Amino acid sequence: MRQRDQLAETQSQRRRPRRLCDSPTRSLPDPRFRHPGYDELRGVVRAVSSDAGLLAEDDALALVAHGLREVALRKAVSERTIRRRFDAAGTPVHVVVHRVRIEVTRSALVASVPTTVIARWLGFTNPEAYRRFVRREMGVSIREMRARVRESAIFVVARR
Repeated sequence: MRQRDQLAETQSQRRRPRRLCDSPTRSLPDPRFRHPGYDELRGVVRAVSSDAGLLAEDDALALVAHGLREVALRKAVSERTIRRRFDAAGTPVHVVVHRVRIEVTRSALVASVPTTVIARWLGFTNPEAYRRFVRREMGVSIREMRARVRESAIFVVARR
């Protein structure tokens, strides 16, 4: 009987969710993904979240990178409460996240931030999912977008 209790106790310990750090929620930003272009991301998030006026900058970054559940944990409210607040302000949560993802993509590609870093910032599971998102939403691949940015930069320098 005692061995069975010990086994049950060790199994229950294994089932506990693992945290990324000592805090109850994930830390932002993850130093492994720190990049000079991160300031661009913060600027875009600051601009979009100030339009909504419902979240602090760090909470808005958590919303984009980790999802609604993470923000609910940070603010100690339910996901539904956050959704209701956004809906009452006239902008659903998914629209805000979508707008941030589009704007960050535009500014980060201009700043030559690697695709894997952008995908991590925006909460995509892998870079391929991010590439599919860009192709679906913008109609061109990331490579084509970067080429257009380079061409426009060369055109501007050549005109001077």
